[in-house]
Amino acid sequence: MLSGRVYIDETYFPVYPSDFVHNTDGSRLRGLSRNSISVSCATDGVHKILIAIGRGKPDAERTWLAYGSHILPGSTIVHDGENGHSVLLKRIPGLREEIHTTEETRGLPDRENPMDPINDFHRLAKLFMRAHGAYSREHIQDWLNVFSMMSNPPFDRKAKIRELLKRVMEMRIRLKYRDFYKKKHL
Repeated sequence: MLSGRVYIDETYFPVYPSDFVHNTDGSRLRGLSRNSISVSCATDGVHKILIAIGRGKPDAERTWLAYGSHILPGSTIVHDGENGHSVLLKRIPGLREEIHTTEETRGLPDRENPMDPINDFHRLAKLFMRAHGAYSREHIQDWLNVFSMMSNPPFDRKAKIRELLKRVMEMRIRLKYRDFYKKKHL
């Protein structure tokens, strides 16, 4: 759960070129379209979350599904004034907001930019995903979970490995012997 000053924003990753949606004239869609995978990002300075929420610009319902269960009541959300974020103010008791629009922050040095904590998080997430450029867009949430595990506490390596192993051992996945060894047909 995120609390205190919670910075929220969305970032986008491209879909595979073979999955691009085109206009009727054959040209690509521009801007925040169905050719982009939307990822909701949030941080309170210590804890961080990344949640893939589908293609294109998120609406209020997808925003709620991404952030709603991760922000404690009484916190302050710091955001860029995106209309979809208003659903959080309506549904989370005592939530306050601080808005810093893109026009207001454009051109500011990082140290002076009030959105720098989330912008820095976006930058690191994009660097991680670029370093693993062949990541599966179908399983983008799994890649985001790996990055989240790396960037969240505990920061001691041994404690992080213990936490990871604990989570893996608690997963309930059944893989039948025959399913594992059956031939894959291409």
